[in-house]
Parts: sequence; C-alpha cells; structure tokens
Amino acid sequence: MPGARLAYLTQRLESLLAVANFGASSTFWLATAFLISVDDYGRLMTLQAAILLLVAAFTLRTHDLVYFLTVSHGTSLARAWRAGLAMETLAATLCLTAGLATIFIIVPGRFADPEGSAIFLAVATAVVAQQASIARIRRSGRAVLIRATDGFILVLWSGALLYLLLDFDRDREQLLILGALPQAVRTLLLVGSAALVRDAEADNRTATPWAAVVRYVIGGQAVNFIKNGATSIETSILAAFIAPAPVALYRLTKSTQGIVTAFSNVVFQQGTDALSSARDLEHRSDLLRQLRTRGLRGALAAYPFSVIFALVYAYVKPDVSAVEFQLVMAFSFIALLPQILLQGSFIVISLAGKQVTINLIYLVSTVALVVLSGALFVYPSIWVFLAALTGANVARLILLDRVARQVLPSLSARGDQPRPMLDQPEDVAEPAYGVRAS
Repeated sequence: MPGARLAYLTQRLESLLAVANFGASSTFWLATAFLISVDDYGRLMTLQAAILLLVAAFTLRTHDLVYFLTVSHGTSLARAWRAGLAMETLAATLCLTAGLATIFIIVPGRFADPEGSAIFLAVATAVVAQQASIARIRRSGRAVLIRATDGFILVLWSGALLYLLLDFDRDREQLLILGALPQAVRTLLLVGSAALVRDAEADNRTATPWAAVVRYVIGGQAVNFIKNGATSIETSILAAFIAPAPVALYRLTKSTQGIVTAFSNVVFQQGTDALSSARDLEHRSDLLRQLRTRGLRGALAAYPFSVIFALVYAYVKPDVSAVEFQLVMAFSFIALLPQILLQGSFIVISLAGKQVTINLIYLVSTVALVVLSGALFVYPSIWVFLAALTGANVARLILLDRVARQVLPSLSARGDQPRPMLDQPEDVAEPAYGVRAS
C-alpha cells in the first residue's frame, strides 16, 4: 500500500540521518586522529573518557520512562514528558555540580586546563536532557521533527569538521568542546520541539506517579550508566594497563563503529515505540525477530568502512601496524555484535518494568568484564581485554534473551493498544518498526 511504503521510506530516512550524524561525528574524531600523533590521540580520548563517565552517571533512562508511564500507568504523554524533563533537569544540575567540584576542588592538579575542562563538561552535560523529548515527539507521531533536527545537526557537524581542518592549532580541551557542541545544540532543538508538540490525546487529570518515576529512574540507573558509559569505561580500563597508542587504536575502532551505534539507537527507539503498541504475542515476536535482523544487517553493512579506514590510517601513520590495526578492528567488531543483538530483549524487559532484573544482568556482565580484565595484571595486552569484553557481552546477551522469553507472553496479555500501528498517515501515528524488510 502507498501509505505503508511511505511509512517505510520515512522510517529509513530517520535511520539514514542518524547514521549520517554519527558518521559525521566519527569523521570529526577520525580527522583529529590524522592531525595529531597516535600517543596524543590516546591521551585526548582518556581525558574525554573521564568527563563522559561523569555525564553517563547522570544520564537517566527518561526515554524509556515516558513509555513506561504511558503504557503501565496510563499517564498522558504530556505529563510523562514533563516528569522526564524534570528528572533530566535535576540530573544535569547534579552532574555540573559534581563535575565542577571535581575539577576545581577535589583533584584540581589532574586537569592541565581546568577552565577548558569545565566548559567541555558543561557542553557535554546537555545530552542528559534530550531523551524524554525524543520519546514525546516520536509518540506524538511527529518524528519529522527529529529528522529535521538531525538534518540541521548534520550541517553543524560539517561546519565543525571544516573549522577543524582550516584552523587546527588548538589544545585538547578546545578540540573536545568543538566535538561536543553539535549534540548540545541537538538537545536544545529537541526540547523546544517537544514543548511545541500537540499530542493526539488530551492531558488527563491523573496525577503524575512520582513514586513510580523515582523507582524507575533509580532502578534503571546502574544499567543506564553501563550502557551510556560503556566506551568510556572500556577506555579507562585500557588506559590503566597499556600505553596510549593501543588505547588510541581501540578508540579509533569505536569511532568507526559510530555508524553502527547510530543505526542501533534508532532501531531501539523505533522498536520501543512499536513493541509498546503491538497488538498481540505474535506481533511482538515478529517485531523482535525484525529488530535482531535489522540490527545485524546494519552492523555488517558498516564493517567494510572500518576496514578501509584502518588501511588508510596505517598508511598515513607509519608507526601503526596495518595488520595489528585490522585485527583490533575485527575483534572489536565481534565484541560489539552481542550489544546489537540484545536490543529487542532489553526493550521487552524494560516495558515489563523489571528494572531490577536488567540491573542485575548488566551488573553481572560488568563484573565479569572487570574480573576477566584482571588478566591484564599478568599480561597487559589489548587482546586480553578484547577477549574479556567479548565474553562479558555474550553473557549479557544470553541472560537478557532468557528473561525476555519468559516475560513476553505476560507483556502481550495486558492488551496495551495505545494506538494503531499500521496504515496511518505519518502525521497521525509514527510508522511501525519493521513494516517491511529492506
């Protein structure tokens, strides 16, 4: 049907824009890697990881919270968004307070440029406040606003890259600030768009269940920190045991995987929207299969770009072994695949409100990573770390899949049908995830 085809194409456009933005972000950092030495890039990424770990600690699961409130508590979308935005504002304030105290009071000697680090912290903290707005915009059937925002941010990334290439003579903190600005602007645009959205449903008079909000946010924060801070956690572990050069290679592999991460994020958001409105068990099971297939295809399609970059970088940087870099790229990609495949199971368990279960699984897998990484004390090598990371991620996937299979029947039995999913114009309802396979 023409309507379904249009929904499919607009959905793909959002994915392409997200991929393009992450690709532009990755290009910015990859270009930076060409302009400085391998060791300096490793130190730059170590500094970035320290700040982003703090930001990740205060980044809440407000996107999922909005869906949880509307699906499980019957809260209107407007009230759910306001609750999410309030929690984000509080979290951003606490993040800035803790960060500034750390930079200027607790460990001032650890930062070569405290003022520059503080500005980078302030800009990076903006991302804390965008997830609830994304949920409201998408749930209102106005995903066109997300696409328009991402199109504008793509222009900003292009400008940042051009500025980097034309005026490169700047210090580490200035590079980090420049690289964080586009996401900060994206947050402002999304919050403004969400505030102007008119929901299809009326704002009911049901009081916001703040006790449930706090339980959900606190209950999911451990897993949210692990998800959002994964790259920074991994970088910090590596930097504690090995020289800056291998750390730089690992961070470069993560940058080339930015396209996969972007695609996976869109799949997760669209999958949450679709699964929360699926009609029955069969529909949800089909969506889960499509989630996994689409995520895996996206990851495999992006891998050749990583291979090409590794070849070019090793050619430009003679001190980098082409074979070693390709192997790091390959094993890092293998370690990433379980993270792509677990998205559907994570959504199902989250919609069921089983935050404690998710927390336990993520904590167990993170503890497994730390324990396995203990081998670095004996043999400090990036290969040991990549083996530990793969084992921890596979364990997480297996545990989440097992719980999701148990939860799925009871989730579908609740009869949640907030709105139809198919055959509606885009300005009325967001197209269902995975209407067709490409």
